[in-house]
Amino acid sequence: MNPNTIKEGYLEDFPIPITSESTEIILSQMRKSICKIYMDNGVKGTGFFCQVAYPDKNHLAKFLITNNHIIDESHLGKNSKIDFTINNDKIRNKIIIGNRKVYTSKKYDTTIVELFEGENDIKDFMELDFDMDGKDFNNIYIKKSIYILQYPNNEKVSVSYGIIQSIDLVNNYNILHLCSTDKGSSGSPILNTSTNKIIGIHRGAVSHQNYNKGTILFYPLKEFLSQKLKIKNEIKPVKFVLKNTMNDFVFQCSFGGYSLKRIQKEITDSGKQQFEGYQLLKFIDNKLYGVLEGPPNTYFEKGFFQFVIIYESGYPLGNSIKFYFQTKIFHPNVDEFGLVCEEMYVNPSLVVDKIIITIQSMLDAPNIEEVLNESAAKLYKENIKEYENIVRKYTSEYANFETIQKELKKINCKMELNN
Repeated sequence: MNPNTIKEGYLEDFPIPITSESTEIILSQMRKSICKIYMDNGVKGTGFFCQVAYPDKNHLAKFLITNNHIIDESHLGKNSKIDFTINNDKIRNKIIIGNRKVYTSKKYDTTIVELFEGENDIKDFMELDFDMDGKDFNNIYIKKSIYILQYPNNEKVSVSYGIIQSIDLVNNYNILHLCSTDKGSSGSPILNTSTNKIIGIHRGAVSHQNYNKGTILFYPLKEFLSQKLKIKNEIKPVKFVLKNTMNDFVFQCSFGGYSLKRIQKEITDSGKQQFEGYQLLKFIDNKLYGVLEGPPNTYFEKGFFQFVIIYESGYPLGNSIKFYFQTKIFHPNVDEFGLVCEEMYVNPSLVVDKIIITIQSMLDAPNIEEVLNESAAKLYKENIKEYENIVRKYTSEYANFETIQKELKKINCKMELNN
């Protein structure tokens, strides 16, 4: 989904009043799918069971899904267990992690636990579906009406409805929604009112606004089903090698006024944030030079990619920046000169660190609708194995540590690595 294509719904998309008939239908789903989770450390939260058709349509995957802040890496060892109840039942069921495949992400605040066929009669709880074809995902837009199925701290199942107020595809794929939620409803599923299918997971209230926050589930589920699956003892926090340092940073700019102040602030703030995975090296003649690292568990991992962001007059309005890879790279959204498709970063609200993070995310998730390299796009769609081979070859040959350090010497810079 491109932020520029997010649309407002029509009047009929506004919240549909919950009638006694619709409530009964929804509650019947909840009784078999929404659970209350009790962790050993005293944390309680909502979770839900759902089934997802694999992209090949040959079989269904079944999961327990909740928030990362309810079940995180520390709770996913082979001997760990998850206690849960269904429909206000006082008897707790139990899931032992064992050799299950699990996925947990602070970025999305989502944890997904694989379920085995027939265990503890969990199969009888499955009522919620998620469509990996993306039809419901593509039907997410501002003012779209949604349901949240809650199992809050008061132990009473309930249904809340409202609308999507805004969608932020840069900051963790957030849905900000106007739905009245009870305390303890984090981990609840967000449903499309038109189909009653899952589109997201509720994360909690936003303290400084009258909104609640959710995550679009398409992304973490896609990562899970793309075989980026980890057994617990293999899960490690995602860490990049590059550290963001502003030491000896050179700043020379011909801009004046607002543009100059904004660029200076963005670069300074980026240094304070200490984001890992990229380095800013110098800003001279309205060009920002830096290096970003290929994200782990992708075809670009272990690669270091030199880049330059060129700021043009009028920044930040309009198409006033250009992002170029100076390291040769094979990607559907990067042309032969290294220019990255502007659809990825032209939003004026994006600051420099968000632009770079967006580009990093793009490496593993190309936008096939905005293609600059036709041959890369064709291989990505028709022969992913060959695409992977070429990407890895380019990364190994052109984006290795020694080669990039030599290139950086030409501009009197060098990369600094974490210890």
